[in-house]
Amino acid sequence: MSHEPHLTVAGNQCVVHGKTHRPDPLRTVRHHIWPQEYGGPTVPDNLVLVCDTGHYNIHTLLDLMLAGRGVPTAHRNELKYARQGYLAIQKAKEAQA
Repeated sequence: MSHEPHLTVAGNQCVVHGKTHRPDPLRTVRHHIWPQEYGGPTVPDNLVLVCDTGHYNIHTLLDLMLAGRGVPTAHRNELKYARQGYLAIQKAKEAQA
């Protein structure tokens, strides 16, 4: 699995926390909405910039969803991208069936 390079924050903004992120994040990373490990492509429509905290939280929420466990209270944008990833994975599974 290839990893996308990390981006510095200069001019980039986390889609989860936006301008309200305090302190300013040290970096943002390219997050695959439909995760690569489940067949998600590395194309602009499938990538968003998130801070490290948002990225970790999105993947934690997605893992909980995939395991069928309850989803804890989280930032609405973290939930939004975790749900989008979950739905993309489910759609891909249905297409393979």
